[in-house]
Amino acid sequence: MKAIEPGSTIGILGGGQLGRMLGFAARALGYRVAVLDPDPDCPARAVADRVVVASYDDTKSALELAVGCAVVTYELEHVSAAVVAALERRLPVRPGHRALLATQDRLAERRFLAEAGAPTAPWREVRTLHDLRTALDALGAPLRLKTALGGYDGRSQVRLSGPADAEAMFGLLAGAAATDGLVAERELDFACELSVVCARALDGTVRAYPPARNRHDGGILVEAVAPAPPPVTPAVAAEAQAVAAGLADALELVGVLTVELFLLADGRLVVNELAPRVHNSGHHTIEACPTSQF
Repeated sequence: MKAIEPGSTIGILGGGQLGRMLGFAARALGYRVAVLDPDPDCPARAVADRVVVASYDDTKSALELAVGCAVVTYELEHVSAAVVAALERRLPVRPGHRALLATQDRLAERRFLAEAGAPTAPWREVRTLHDLRTALDALGAPLRLKTALGGYDGRSQVRLSGPADAEAMFGLLAGAAATDGLVAERELDFACELSVVCARALDGTVRAYPPARNRHDGGILVEAVAPAPPPVTPAVAAEAQAVAAGLADALELVGVLTVELFLLADGRLVVNELAPRVHNSGHHTIEACPTSQF
């Protein structure tokens, strides 16, 4: 594939704050920007040459966005996989359809991580109250119950402190259980959460930023410190970067992948979530690194 030269147009599915930051980086390098977002006043509008106002599952509008673009990316994983597949038949989409399918559904993500040999919290698929009670018996409590699709920043998930919570907590997510399923996973007692942002090129070269240590309030990221301070040792940091690079290779991803991990008290790392895109925990790279995540 030929290099995408400055002056070309980059299409972005999503015009939120990450799309805006992508737009700033693209324009600084001489590229034009086209954005698809359901909000006509989305944050990326101020830096976009063109905005297509449409939902993330509108294939016709996404193909309209693609006209004149050299490549398309996405700033969130809650876009339609069918839209991305349709775009890929027309032009390169980075990271692409496979990475999206493996990360936008928590059940698919857990299966991918298992196939890739990446450690995770013990988990079970839940579709009925009986499934949940079985999961509690197998995994123990406390337990986190999460919707497979949608939900982020602590949304669409509940905590079970024991079997007595099963019926009430399942009732809160019963609709999602019947359609897309739920993930029940053991709540881990971890020392800290880390995230690694890495980029993989067409030739398979992977480069990873040093891990950031994240702090959340109500499920929302409020602080990322990088390079991650103790208890993160140089050996743990190197292992976290290697895990991220290995997962990028397993996905055959071209673009940016963010891997969130838990560092346990015994020094082990387990993978929490994947995001095939730039990430809030990597904003420091804009000013702290020669090349930012964007």
